[in-house]
This record gives sequence, C-alpha cells and structure tokens, in this order.
Amino acid sequence: MSDTDLLDPLLTPALDGLFRRPHRLGKPSGWWGHVPFAFWVVEASRPGLLVELGTHHGVSYAAFCDAVQHRRLPTRCFAVDNWRGDAHAGMFDESVYHDLKTFNNAHFGGFSELIRADFDTAVGHFADGSIDLLHIDGFHTYEAVRHDYEIWRPKLSPRAVVLFHDTNVRRDDFGVHRLFGELASAFPHFEFLHGHGLGLIAHGPDVPGPIAQLCAAATTERCETLRDRFAAVGARWQGVANEQEMERSFSQQVNTLVTHHAQVLEERDAAHAAAMEAQVEQARALALQRVPKQPDPLLLGERDEALRSVHHLQSEVRRVTQGYVLLERGLLEAHNIIAQLGESNERLTRGIRDTERVASRLIPALVAPPVADEVGPPPHFLQRLRRRMGGPTPQ
Repeated sequence: MSDTDLLDPLLTPALDGLFRRPHRLGKPSGWWGHVPFAFWVVEASRPGLLVELGTHHGVSYAAFCDAVQHRRLPTRCFAVDNWRGDAHAGMFDESVYHDLKTFNNAHFGGFSELIRADFDTAVGHFADGSIDLLHIDGFHTYEAVRHDYEIWRPKLSPRAVVLFHDTNVRRDDFGVHRLFGELASAFPHFEFLHGHGLGLIAHGPDVPGPIAQLCAAATTERCETLRDRFAAVGARWQGVANEQEMERSFSQQVNTLVTHHAQVLEERDAAHAAAMEAQVEQARALALQRVPKQPDPLLLGERDEALRSVHHLQSEVRRVTQGYVLLERGLLEAHNIIAQLGESNERLTRGIRDTERVASRLIPALVAPPVADEVGPPPHFLQRLRRRMGGPTPQ
C-alpha cells in the first residue's frame, strides 16, 4: 500500500462524523460515548423519518440532527418526551425543555420538532410503516420498554432500524437488556458495550446495506475491532462530559459552601446581635436596679430644687393663710373699736350738751346784775371747757 493509500482513508468523508464536535457539550447524559456512532448510523441508514422516544437534554437527538444537517439529508426528525423525568432519568424542571426547544429551533428548526407528550399519545401522530430510524430511551424496566416497542412497532418501515440504550445495564429494575436479548434472537443486531450499552436491531427486511454489514460483523472477529474503535472515539466526548460534570459538581459544591458560609456568617451575626441585645437588656436591668442606690446627681438636684419650691409654696400658703386670719381678726377688732368709739362719742356729746345746759342755768344765777359789768363771765374758761368736751365754741 502506497503512502497515498494510507492517507486517503483518513480523509474520506465517511469518517467526518467520527470527528465532528457535538453541539450539546456541557449537558449531562449517559449517551456521550455513542455520539460518534449516532453520526455514522444516520449516514448509514439515511432515514426519511427519524423518531426518538425519551430525549431529556437532547444529547443523542442533537447528534442525529447534526448528522442530517451535515449530510444534507431529506430527513424529518421528531423528539418525543414529556420532559418531566422519571425514576431512572431523574426528575427535572421546565428549564430543560425550554432550553432544548430554544436550541432546536435555532439549529435544526427547518426539519426537527419536539413533541411534548407521553409515548402512547404521540404514537397516533405517525403513520404505520413510516419510521426508518427509531431510538427508544424511555423508562427502562422490561415492562415499560417492551410496551414502548410494541405500540411503536407498527410504525416501523421495511427499512427500519431500532436503537435501544442501556442494554448493558443489569441492576435494580433495568430490563432493556432482557428485551434486546429477545429481539436479538429474531433480528440481525449489533451491540456496543460501552456507555451503558447501545443495541441496534435491523428490524426491517430492507435495511440499508451498511446496517446489514454491521450486523453481519457481530459474529466475526471484526466485532471487537468495531466496538473498540467506536468506544475509543466516543471516549473523547465522554471524557469531556465527565470533566464538565466534575466542573459542574465542583461549582455546585463551591456554591453550596459559599451559601453555607454565608448562612454561618448570617447566623453568627444574628447570634452576636442577640448576645449584644441581651447584654444591653442586662445592663439596662442592672441600671434600673442601681438607680435607687446610686441616683443621678443631676436628677437629685432637680428633685431637691422641686422639693424646695414645693416647701416654699407651702410656707407661702401658710403665711398668707395666717395673714388672712389675722386680717379678719383685725377687721373684727376694728369694727368693735369703731362701734365702741361711736358709743363713746355719743356719750361725750350728750355729756357736753348736758353740761352746757347746766352751765347756762348756773352762770346767770351766780353773777349779780350790779356786779356783772365789773366782774363779767369767765369766757376763756368756758371756751377751754367746750373744746375739751368737744362742744361748739361761740363765735
């Protein structure tokens, strides 16, 4: 073989899918190790209608659609899921569906559609014998996966290829391996063991030639070579997915620690604030207990000043009251004196008048007429007597 012969196989377009970088890197999935095979099987089968049952984040479905787009195939693609999750895939919120819908519309909107429904409901949207490539990746119990296969089997075309994921999982209630074993005894098949296992059933009698060749290799020495090579190229994306999952897990742990740290700080601050408040309350209670023993000098001064004012007012009230009593007594005594003086004045006035009448009778009788011109009455004596007695003085 010439050097050119060695190089040409590496450049063949048939290998393009093995080296394409997938779209949904960063999304969790157990399908990453089979992404290179998804490119190959689409190109090998060239389906007119492709349906996937159970899509989750869309890692496998995006790989199918990418292959259709890259090879410019006239394929219609449909992803069927309720996007609620289950016990095997885990439960997830609305963001998973809306994220995939946005991605699908942006990249594959011309030929791809998401159908949000249960498998039993969605099957009515497809005609019998119309599906060329069916990927079943729903609930993984034997009963569930057999039910999915049975209700969708009439929709398979004569060229139909059926893929089952998780054929190599043998734990708990996983039963895909059991159904695949039953179908493998009746149809040509091939199984990859890496990535939880991926089984292919050449279901129709007219499957494309590359699919028939792959199934024929299952019983030859080429089987291990094919498994190893697809596992090797798939390991790249599985490794990237594992690394991103570790980064995501680490980021979540960091966020959890940051959140926990913030909660601890908040609780610490709350405890510190509560302790400070308790100390303040304790100090307030202690201060209240000490107030009678150690009163504030300023408050005491104000209290003493108020007491002095009260005492002063009380003294003034007593003084004014006593003065009022004394005044009343004085007024009473004054009234009595005035009354007594009135009586005395009346008696004096009567006495003066009586004296004047007596004097007026006695003086003429005491003085003889002949001697009257010589001696005369004693006028000064009489005037002084009238003044002393309060009587009228003659003009």
